Amino acid sequence: MPLDGARPLYDTEWREDALPALRRIFDSDDPFSPQINSSLEGRALLFPVSYCLTEAQLKALGQAASTTTGDNGFFYTPTEGETVSLQVRRPDGRGSAMLDPAIMNLARQWWIPFDDWESYADTGPHTDNALFSAAGAWGVLVSHEDHAVVAGSAAFVDALLQSWPAYTEPGGHPVTARQGAAAFVNELLCLRGSDVRDHAMRTWLPSLLVHVYGREEAARLLALG
Repeated sequence: MPLDGARPLYDTEWREDALPALRRIFDSDDPFSPQINSSLEGRALLFPVSYCLTEAQLKALGQAASTTTGDNGFFYTPTEGETVSLQVRRPDGRGSAMLDPAIMNLARQWWIPFDDWESYADTGPHTDNALFSAAGAWGVLVSHEDHAVVAGSAAFVDALLQSWPAYTEPGGHPVTARQGAAAFVNELLCLRGSDVRDHAMRTWLPSLLVHVYGREEAARLLALG
């Protein structure tokens, strides 16, 4: 991808470049049932994560990506709601080089450098979304339940967990990225209402944990709740 700063994706770029890259990582955009490509051995859950990563979180993602895959930026797209891509064409058939600002504001799919958190935040992430490698080497699915599913090589995920900032609740102890899955399960099963707990256990939590961590680790995590 070009290195000239954040910009919206054209329709053909999304269909021909970005979407195929996303499908090399996840067969599903659903952060509760992500269907990670079997070739990607590195997998993890991050918690807590809001719709928009903090500047420190995006920096950690950039560090992990640059050191393991050489990426200096990422594709971004919402994964809920209607997807709007730019339909204008350039003379070469791939879109127009000139865009009206009103048209740009419609765009929901972007290429963003890791060092441009402001442009990323300005896209206004406010629903489930994905950040992923242009080469299809790694991806992050962010959910409305404050967790994110990460997939990539084992080296990428290890580097990400190493650099991901710890989270500290008021009056509590720091929760590192490697402790995030346990904190997430505890939050769902112990600290929220019974309706949330019952729905998660009945419809998605056990299968998600098995898919990300395998049956043995999933059983250990569920026992914590």
